[in-house]
This record gives sequence, structure tokens and C-alpha cells, in this order.
Amino acid sequence: MSVAPHDDGGIVLTVSDSGCGMRPEDVPRVCDRLYCADRVPAEHSKGTGLGLAIVKSIVDLHGGSIAVDSALGRGTTMTLRFPPAMPAAA
Repeated sequence: MSVAPHDDGGIVLTVSDSGCGMRPEDVPRVCDRLYCADRVPAEHSKGTGLGLAIVKSIVDLHGGSIAVDSALGRGTTMTLRFPPAMPAAA
């Protein structure tokens, strides 16, 4: 996991793992509510499909974006970009 400033004054949060990765057809839907991809390999525990949907909702509320890079057998990297903070109202 890393957190770094972005050129525009925002923040970039990156989370990577070296797990089983995702199939290319699952990547576009991974943040959909209640979406659970078929597990590869099957011994991984099954989730509810809410975790990344909640993360996406929080990122969206802050005007940010999520990018997913994944490859089977190599793991997944999620990159969350948050825009600069808005100045507080006086």
C-alpha cells in the first residue's frame, strides 16, 4: 500500500497484492454491488460482493476515480485517485 501526492494536488492511494488475480472479464465489474467473480483457484473464500462497491461509493462521493490492473496468477493493483481538497467555506 502506498499514498502519494498527485501532480494536481490530489492524492493517489495504491493497494497491491500478489494473490491469484482476476480474469480480464471480471475487472470491469469488480466494483459492482453484489458482484462475485468465480474464484480461481476455488480454495479462496467467497465474499459478499460489497467491499469494493462501498470503496467505489466513497471514492465517487469525493469526486475521485478507481483503476484496476490485474492478471491471473500475478495479483491485483487498485489505484484510487482523490482530487485536491476543496477550500473550507468561510
